[in-house]
Amino acid sequence: MKKQLFIIFFLLALILIAQSTNVLASEPSQVKNNNDNFKVDYSDPGFSGNQGDMDNAAYRQFKRADDKLNEIYNQIFIKYKNNKLFLRKLTEPK
Repeated sequence: MKKQLFIIFFLLALILIAQSTNVLASEPSQVKNNNDNFKVDYSDPGFSGNQGDMDNAAYRQFKRADDKLNEIYNQIFIKYKNNKLFLRKLTEPK
């Protein structure tokens, strides 16, 4: 469990670093539209707190993105329920 959380936070850190130039040069608003499905709310007080607060804020951001991803994944399964080959290829480990 700790290893999985470490990997999640590590990937989130990489994403945040990659986006940092976009954040600094972006609109002055506290909410930045990264894509059509998910908005990062930088006004979350955790982003200006201590490490524990920042970890919790990052987890909240991750959880919202994960929930959205699962929602889209479920929509794909509903839309392509009759295409068994596609669904099998989608879910097969590589």
